[in-house]
Amino acid sequence: IARAWKNEPGILELLKQRVVSDESWQVRTEAVRQIARGWKHEPGIFELLKQRVVSDESWDVRTEALRQIASGWKHEPGIFELLKQWVVSDESWDVRTEALRQIATGWKHEPGIFELLKQWVVSDESWDVRTEALRQIATGWKHEPGILELLKQRVNSDDDSDVRLEVLREIARAWKNEPGILELLKQRVVSDESEDVRTEAVRQIASGWKNEPGILELLKQRLVFDESWQVRTEALRQIVSGWKNEPGILELLKQRVNSDDDSDVRLEALREIASGWKNEPRILELLKQWVVYGDDMFVRLEALREIASGWKNEPGILELLKQRLVFDESWQVRLEALEQIVSGWKQEPGILELLKQRLVSDENSDVRLEAVRQIVSGWKNEPGILELLKQKLIS
Repeated sequence: IARAWKNEPGILELLKQRVVSDESWQVRTEAVRQIARGWKHEPGIFELLKQRVVSDESWDVRTEALRQIASGWKHEPGIFELLKQWVVSDESWDVRTEALRQIATGWKHEPGIFELLKQWVVSDESWDVRTEALRQIATGWKHEPGILELLKQRVNSDDDSDVRLEVLREIARAWKNEPGILELLKQRVVSDESEDVRTEAVRQIASGWKNEPGILELLKQRLVFDESWQVRTEALRQIVSGWKNEPGILELLKQRVNSDDDSDVRLEALREIASGWKNEPRILELLKQWVVYGDDMFVRLEALREIASGWKNEPGILELLKQRLVFDESWQVRLEALEQIVSGWKQEPGILELLKQRLVSDENSDVRLEAVRQIVSGWKNEPGILELLKQKLIS
C-alpha cells in the first residue's frame, strides 16, 4: 500500500493508525519507516516519531523511530539534546546504543561529544552501550591524546568480557605498532578470566606478531595448560597455520589427540594431522590405531571419517570399516562406518549381505534404520528385498 498507493487519499492516516494500534511490533516498525520515508514533510510527522520513541513498548519500534529522526530531522532544534536524553533514559540498551551511535556519527564535531562518549565508556551500566562508545571513540577520535590509555584501561578493568574483547580487537587493529601492545596482549592471554578474551588475544598475537621471539612457545604453553578448550583449540589452529614445518609440531598434535581432556581439542588435532601430514609415513597407521583403540568415541568417529575420505584406495580400508561396523561399541561409529561403506564400496561383493546382517542384528535402531534406507535406495530391485522389509515391518 505504502509503495504503490502512496498518493491515494487516506493512506497516511492508515499508516498512522497502524503505528499506534497494531499489535505486531514488526508492523508498527514498518509503518514508522514508511511514514518517515514517504511523508516526511507532512505536518505532525516529527511529533509522531518522537511520541513512538518515548511510548512504544517495543524497543525495535523505538529504535527505528529514533533512527528516522536522527537521519531526517537532524537540524531541528533540540534533536541533539533529545538523543542525549535517550542514551541515558531508555530502558533498552538497543535504543541507547542507537542513540549513542547517531550522536557520534552525526554530531561528531559538536563541543563536548568526545567527553560525553568517554563518560559513557566508564559509567554506563550496559556493556553494549560501553562497547559502542569505545568503538566510536576508537574510529572517530583515534588521534586524540589519551585514547590508547583509555582503551588500555578498559581492556584491563572493565568487568564485562564483551567490552574487553572489543577493546582488545581495536587496540590490536589500530595501535599494533605502538610500544607495549604485544606485552599487553600477552598479559590478556595469560590472566584474563574470560576464555573469549584469551582466545582473541591468542588469535591477534599469532596473526600480528608471528615473527617475534617466543610466540610459538607462548602458543604451545596455551595449548597445553590453558583451562579452556576454546583457547587450546585456537592455539592449536594458529600453531598449525603458522609453524607447521617447525620441528616437533606433529608430535605435539599427536600428544593432544591422545591426552587432551576435551573432545573438541582432540578432534581438531586429529583433523589437522590428517589434512596437513597426510603424506607422512605412518599417518594412516596412526589413524587406524585411533579408530580401533581410541577411548573417545568422537576420536574413533573422526579417524574413521578421515580414513574413508583420504585413504579409500589403500589396501584393507574396506575390511577396517566392516570391522568397525560390526564390533565398535558406539552406534555413532557403526553408523558412520555403514554410510562410508555404501558411499565408497557399494559395488563390492557382499555389501548387500552386510547391510542385511546389520538390519537384523544391530542392537541400535539408528543403525538398523540406516541399513533399511541404504538397502531400499541401492538394492530395491534385488530379489527378496520386499520380503525382508515386510518381515521387519511385522517383527
